[in-house]
Amino acid sequence: MDVDELNDFLAESSRRARFGRAIARLIFVLTAGLVVFLVSAFVLAPPQCMCPMFATPPEAFGLPLSVVTPLGIAGLAAGLFWMWRIVRADPDPEARTWRHLPGR
Repeated sequence: MDVDELNDFLAESSRRARFGRAIARLIFVLTAGLVVFLVSAFVLAPPQCMCPMFATPPEAFGLPLSVVTPLGIAGLAAGLFWMWRIVRADPDPEARTWRHLPGR
């Protein structure tokens, strides 16, 4: 592999990395919007969700929805925090390793 092929390979790798980071930012924004929507829906929801077709309030995993919903929102928030760490990470931590290439 000569220097030109290596440069082309590194350019393609950088392009794919930038595209992946753009997708990660999009996923982050969509997840943040989902968390905001769910929190606002939970806060603005009426205290009881009793429809005529239900004899008892709905449950999930044996727990009332008033317990399960905040747990789900907390899980989304934890995932959002983790995604924030990934998106904010150094985009090119190994940049100094290719300084030794000839012609640089």
